[in-house]
Amino acid sequence: METQFYAGRTRFIGLCHFNMDQVSRILEGCNVKPHFIQLDVNAYSMRHSERYSLVKLGINVIATYSLGNPDLQIDVSPQDSVPGNTVSLSVGRDVRQMLQTS
Repeated sequence: METQFYAGRTRFIGLCHFNMDQVSRILEGCNVKPHFIQLDVNAYSMRHSERYSLVKLGINVIATYSLGNPDLQIDVSPQDSVPGNTVSLSVGRDVRQMLQTS
């Protein structure tokens, strides 16, 4: 990908679903660090420590499955979850409004 980046064929380099050990190994051996990483971040798994570490490294985080992984069966709906209610109350919105705009 670095070759494509230097040739001007792409403007960004990204990673998808890498853990922090893998990201560290990539950063040790690369000339151009990734611009973003796509992670499974949702109301049930916020991954605070990973996101904080990546932001400190200057790598943007893109959330996938922001309402929860469809393959993961959880009995709690996002409307009844504590993170959903906390966020909606802090911005003065209903949980349904928050889910429609995400």
